[in-house]
Amino acid sequence: MSTTISYENEFNSSITEKQASMLGNFVRIIKNNNVIKIKEEYKNNELWNVVYYQENETVDQILAKYPVLSGIDIAKKTDIQGNYIKEETKGYLRNEGLKLYSFSVENIITGKTLCFGDIDIQTGSIIPESVIKLQYNNYGDLAYYYHYNEQGKIDYIEEVDNRGVYANEFSMDYYNNALQLFP
Repeated sequence: MSTTISYENEFNSSITEKQASMLGNFVRIIKNNNVIKIKEEYKNNELWNVVYYQENETVDQILAKYPVLSGIDIAKKTDIQGNYIKEETKGYLRNEGLKLYSFSVENIITGKTLCFGDIDIQTGSIIPESVIKLQYNNYGDLAYYYHYNEQGKIDYIEEVDNRGVYANEFSMDYYNNALQLFP
C-alpha cells in the first residue's frame, strides 16, 4: 500500500508542506493507494478537525487515534451511480456518541458537490428541509442554491452568481424534488 500526503489551503488549492506551515490554516490529506483516507484540518497550526474515511475500523479505534480532539467526523462512501458518489458523515463527540449525521453527493470527475443535507439520527431518513442542491453556470461556477420545505419541494432559490448562463446539466425534475439525490 502506498501512502501519500498532500496539503490544501482554505480555498481547496494545492500548496506545499512549507506553505501550509506558514499559513497555519490548511488541510493535510492522507491517501492510501490514491484514495483519501484522512483529512486533517488545522487552524493556527493546531489540529482542529478530522474527517476519517472508515473501512473496517470501529469508532472507538478511530477516536483513539486522535486523543486531543473532543470529536471526529467519520465518513463512508455509501452509493455510487455513474459519475456520482454519495458520502455519509457521522459526527461523534468523545463520551457522548453520535451527534450529527449528514450526507453529500459529488461528481467524481469534477469534484463538484451536487447536494448535501442532514439525516435523522434516530430513523436514518434524510430530512427534506435540510437538503440543499447546487446548480452551476456554464463557466462551472456556483449559480444557485435550491432550498426545500418539509415536503421536499422547493421552498426558495438563492442566487449566488448570475454571470453566465445556467448550464442545463440536469433537468428541472431533479431540482424540483429534494429526495432525488442523483440526477
